[in-house]
Amino acid sequence: TPNMKGLKIVGLILLATVAIPSWSATKFVNNSATGSNNGTSWANAWTNVSSIGWSGLSAGDVVCVAGGTYSGSIKTGANGASGNPITIRRAAAADAACGSSTAGWNSSFDAQAVISGITLANNYVTIDGASSNGFKINLANASGSPSGIGVSAPTNGVVLRYIEVSGPCGTTACNQNGDSRSIDLNSWNGSSYNLQNNMTIQYNNLHGSCTILWSDNSTNLVIEHNRFADSADSTPGNPNCHPNVVAAQDSTNVAFRYNEVTNWQVEGIMTCPNGGCSSSWDIYGNLWHDPMAGSYPRVLEAQGNTNGPYRV
Repeated sequence: TPNMKGLKIVGLILLATVAIPSWSATKFVNNSATGSNNGTSWANAWTNVSSIGWSGLSAGDVVCVAGGTYSGSIKTGANGASGNPITIRRAAAADAACGSSTAGWNSSFDAQAVISGITLANNYVTIDGASSNGFKINLANASGSPSGIGVSAPTNGVVLRYIEVSGPCGTTACNQNGDSRSIDLNSWNGSSYNLQNNMTIQYNNLHGSCTILWSDNSTNLVIEHNRFADSADSTPGNPNCHPNVVAAQDSTNVAFRYNEVTNWQVEGIMTCPNGGCSSSWDIYGNLWHDPMAGSYPRVLEAQGNTNGPYRV
């Protein structure tokens, strides 16, 4: 009947509308771009990671970063979605989104990208160096608690991979001017530390800081396939730094697995250093080897009041 035909047409229109995908966008960062610098291509790329137009990014978008040295930091400014993150990825030739098949590609783009730091403040964002040490951060020997990667708000579903955070010390202990931290998951909101939920930290090379990873108020944290090295301080009396590979307060449902830890001076995993806290850790499949000569290395040390469990 005419009415049934009308209903069928309406139904087909609705089905077609539902079936239309929401296309993700690919944007570009290239410090040598000379075009309009709006991020739309390699020629028109943003010229600094600090210039990324976060207000125009949404779930599923990819920002490709060419190799080179950038004076700015990555500071997240938009949320992705579960299973569909916003991704900041270092360019690699074989990458379908960021590689040799993209218009204006140059083989020089497939190289390490050196940036000043990373600050996380959003949900479902992936920072991906694409291959070993793809992104690099050089951590200065400054006072206070300088960090290579930090947080400034609650986050959920963040992924950090293939990032190198280097310094301030090398393989030999140096005088630390502060409590330097390769990754610092501490964000104080005035009454408590903001929760960092469902974060994955994998395939990173973290070395030379005082405390390589500091976590206060994290849950469902996965730390896997990373290299932790050279946590040390030679300042007499250690006034600015007490070396820990990992320090964790109120960090629950944490998996620390398949990591390499080497050349560390004091604590390995230091839990609840500020007194009793909520903690729950699974620690397995890791390689701990060659602690620093003349040091007092530990693998796991729990301080404070009642805490745990720790399953090793």
